[in-house]
Amino acid sequence: MARLIKKSASVAPPTANDEQVGGDHYRMPAGTPEHWDIVIMHGLNYMEGQITRYVFRCRKKNGIEDLYKARHYIDKYIEMIKEGKVECSPEKE
Repeated sequence: MARLIKKSASVAPPTANDEQVGGDHYRMPAGTPEHWDIVIMHGLNYMEGQITRYVFRCRKKNGIEDLYKARHYIDKYIEMIKEGKVECSPEKE
């Protein structure tokens, strides 16, 4: 026999932003966008996402070590731009 599950109209199902996997050191105040939301919102590519990830988390996790990681990604990103592997030019309106 099938079991009926009653869904309340007032309770939305949890989203990925509602759950923290692996501790609460990244937990943001309610209503604050998560890093992945900001990456999507601004259309950042992988390298830009990694750079901002380490800058965003430096005060919450590894301090200056995260800034060195961000700089490492910046150095690689610059190499990729110089080699013509990716484009980094201002958007025109």
